[in-house]
Amino acid sequence: KVRLVKEMYKTTEQDVVVTEGNTTKAEIVMLANFVNVTVKTDSQSDIYLNDEYKGRGSWSGQLMEGAYFIEVKKEFHKTMSQNLNVTHGKDIDIIIDAPQPICGFIDVTAYPSRADVYVDDKLMGQSPIIKSIPVGYHELRVEKDGYSSMKRNIEIIK
Repeated sequence: KVRLVKEMYKTTEQDVVVTEGNTTKAEIVMLANFVNVTVKTDSQSDIYLNDEYKGRGSWSGQLMEGAYFIEVKKEFHKTMSQNLNVTHGKDIDIIIDAPQPICGFIDVTAYPSRADVYVDDKLMGQSPIIKSIPVGYHELRVEKDGYSSMKRNIEIIK
């Protein structure tokens, strides 16, 4: 009896008859016990499989049958996740939405009013203004023709 064991393949056994003084050829086919899996997401997001980092933006690999937990993470964003049950069969392609930013608010009142309000060089509108922006560090700039501009580094926390 010949028994072949290889990671990611089903163990295979076969009876082989060997007679004294002769060479016996045995052709044994091992069946794969894995599925090719591809995970894609936003190019700036990190992919984790069962808490193990796998790559940024996309990952491809072979998984044995079983249950897996996929997470897509990005700093200052809500983690996206998905359960994956792998059974022997055809390959799996998964697309996970990009994590959504966690936001806070800025409330800008300027004198005189109707001053342009910029966050990270993007015009948000005119004061007075309340705007939702992602948590993290930003540059706030307020400008109005005929007046000195004001620039501040701010941190938005959740």
